[in-house]
Amino acid sequence: MIVEPLDDLPLLGRLMNEAELAELFDKFFADHGHWKGLSGGKLTLGWLIYILSEGDHRLSHVEQWAQLRLNSLAAILGSDHIRSLDFSDDRLARLLDRFSDDDNWNQFETALGKKVLQVYAMPSIEEEVPIIRTDSFNVPQFREQGRLFRHGYSKQRRSDQPFCKVMMSSIDPFAIPLAVNIVKGSGPDTEHYLPIIKRTRQMFGTSGQLYVGDSALGSMPNRTSIHLAGDYYLCPLSRKQVSQNELQQYLSKVESYKNLPNLFSEAGSKRKSAYFLEIVEQVMDSTTKTNWKERRILVYSPDYAKGLIGSFTNRITEAKEKIQNLVISKSGRRNPKTLKDLYGRIETIIKKYKIENCLTINCSEEVEYIKVQKHKNRPEEIRQKVTLDLTIEENTKTIEQKKNRLGWQLYGSNVPLKVLSTRQLVKTYRDEYKIEHLFDYLINRDVGLLPIYLKKEERVKGLIRLLSVAMKFSVLIQQQVRKSLKENDENLKGIYPGNKGRKTNAPTTPMLLRAFKGLAVVWISDTNIQISEQNDTQRNILRLLKIPDEYEHILKLLNTQHILRET
Repeated sequence: MIVEPLDDLPLLGRLMNEAELAELFDKFFADHGHWKGLSGGKLTLGWLIYILSEGDHRLSHVEQWAQLRLNSLAAILGSDHIRSLDFSDDRLARLLDRFSDDDNWNQFETALGKKVLQVYAMPSIEEEVPIIRTDSFNVPQFREQGRLFRHGYSKQRRSDQPFCKVMMSSIDPFAIPLAVNIVKGSGPDTEHYLPIIKRTRQMFGTSGQLYVGDSALGSMPNRTSIHLAGDYYLCPLSRKQVSQNELQQYLSKVESYKNLPNLFSEAGSKRKSAYFLEIVEQVMDSTTKTNWKERRILVYSPDYAKGLIGSFTNRITEAKEKIQNLVISKSGRRNPKTLKDLYGRIETIIKKYKIENCLTINCSEEVEYIKVQKHKNRPEEIRQKVTLDLTIEENTKTIEQKKNRLGWQLYGSNVPLKVLSTRQLVKTYRDEYKIEHLFDYLINRDVGLLPIYLKKEERVKGLIRLLSVAMKFSVLIQQQVRKSLKENDENLKGIYPGNKGRKTNAPTTPMLLRAFKGLAVVWISDTNIQISEQNDTQRNILRLLKIPDEYEHILKLLNTQHILRET
């Protein structure tokens, strides 16, 4: 008798086979003439199933995993000639070398992106402007600096670790990752937006998408390029794009934010209030001499302002204390000796706490001459003692003006009003958390990108690219189940460990796949093969994914193939 764990393998294999994933890999990453055994495409398919099923990307663990599931993998991959040795870490590493080729990967990613958009996203896209979110995250690693892994501003606050950046685009409302680009860790994101946007545009084969990003997307070259390509952008505008004086002129048009329309004023809305005002400006790029109308949207959030005002007030209080301590002697404290030194230290504190023009500080110097008596060989002398003092007053008017400016954000977009209203644009940017959730799934949850154990930078690049493909299918599984639950107005239960009765209408892919753990296939004899009986939760998930008979289909395939044994 032979027993193999089956778990979620048929489910994952079905979805990836429907996307013809193995064929795409073989087309763009063809096997070398000396490559033996399972083809690179089918091997990659099996590896992706392992990554999603186990939530692990370590190369050295795949061979032993495959050895316990050879017959099941043979049926899913459609190959009778399969060995556990096919999944050795050496062969997987060679696949990563293939995936690191930029030209071949770009062609593969574009072909897969077109297929995903046609099958899963195009119905909603035809009805409205496709919303593409673009952003980056860091991948740190303990290693020496190289071409990709460089020191820079770390979002993880780990200045001791070099890192590379991963630029990614995803499409709303599913947050399906479309294109990924691995770039060096040092430097700003500004220069990396246009390449990822260009590759995303190729997947659609047409213009008219709305690209949403952070302030780095808002540089003039980026906005000009997107506009000239016939696409739209939506991003915050930094003080480099709109000066502080311009922003002040916009704010002077607002008597009170309470007179502005409220975005989330609907009854039952759980989102924080946001008030907005739109201004249209004529923008010109001095380099290309291109001009267009740009919608500039001022958005005020009372809750956001409350937090900023509290922080601003605390900074003023801390700065006043630091400045006052400059003239208070204390053991171990190095106080300034001259007025020049005192003014310099005050200026440093003001810049550090970003409270320019908020305080009026008057410094004074008192000089006292002290007669020192003769002592042994020391002659009598007159010594000068300098005592520094200061007074601090808050500039109430300036502080109030600064507080009134807090809580405001300025967004820029070239989307015509007839395409998206101001309210729709503000809500679209407020949904920027979607791509951040995608990053969290990729880094910590579904495929566990960090930590990375590979040392060669090219293989790290190949691994990140492979995991982005795994995330495509992870997101598709999650969204298909959630969509079906919403359409049927039902909840799913049985997926929470220790609380089988708890229900949800928003399950995650790891929760769904974990529900299939324990399913097995048993060879009682060559002609008697059985699969564990599915429970209600497993049957419900398969129904929601619209593949209710997948395990019966795998059983039929297993009945038609020879039993594979390794000695």
